[in-house]
Amino acid sequence: MAPRFSFHADRPAEKVFDHAARYIAYWFARVEDWVAVATGEDVYSREPLFAANTIGPGLLAWQHGKWRDAGMTIDTPRPALLSADLFAAILERVGENVDPPIEWQLVCNACRAHSRGDTRRTILDAATAVEVCLIEQIRLVESTTGEKFEGQRGMQYRSQWLAARHPGYQEHASLDLLRKSRNEGIHAGGIISLDDAASGLRAAIATVGALGRSRDPRAR
Repeated sequence: MAPRFSFHADRPAEKVFDHAARYIAYWFARVEDWVAVATGEDVYSREPLFAANTIGPGLLAWQHGKWRDAGMTIDTPRPALLSADLFAAILERVGENVDPPIEWQLVCNACRAHSRGDTRRTILDAATAVEVCLIEQIRLVESTTGEKFEGQRGMQYRSQWLAARHPGYQEHASLDLLRKSRNEGIHAGGIISLDDAASGLRAAIATVGALGRSRDPRAR
């Protein structure tokens, strides 16, 4: 439930409170974005999260001439606590009106989408994160070498061009699957399986980790 504040139109000295109150929700949202990017954890849940361990019946397996319960263990870890210096850096970046790198925000969005089974959104955000990194790295190569990218636009051509000129970049094995899933699922309305979405997401995480900006708010 969002808080409500009365406004002090007739009391100028108290307008500072009014101004701050309007931006509380926005400020918390910016902090959440930075925490999610810096830790890689889903911090957007509005329900309390507790560490849990459940052991119970699982899939039946045929062993020694009879069906046997294989058992199943489910672990739900609690989000890790932030260190004081990391949280202080996050508050500094928010205070400076600095957003987390967009490529890491997209990766976080893709991870949340995959956890709720939204494969289309997973692939869309994962592919966009990769494109952001490829485009930025191509610009850097162009500025340092003077060579211009003149190929067709698209993940495949950008990746191939960059791989031939960037010594630290190697195309992920599932990047082509991510590209095809994006084209089939987003442009052609096809169905994207959970497995394909997971593979595409792994490709995006690896690519953003290699080419993207630092997600640590302490890095300048």
